[in-house]
Amino acid sequence: VAMDGMNQINRLCDMYKIPHICPDSNDRYVKANFCAAVTNELFMSGTARDEKTIEAVTKVFSGDTAALDEVVRRV
Repeated sequence: VAMDGMNQINRLCDMYKIPHICPDSNDRYVKANFCAAVTNELFMSGTARDEKTIEAVTKVFSGDTAALDEVVRRV
């Protein structure tokens, strides 16, 4: 689904005559890394903006109530 979505985003870029946002690759690992980077950025700039590593972010979202309480306390 994500790979098809990236292809669709790039087709929209072509339609609006702007550079592609997503990688132009058929390599699923390249696209998976791009998805991971985008997801990480969204989490880091959102709820987990104060966390320093992806491990800290995943700890917060894994059900670790102490980590979640700490994030809520900072908000």
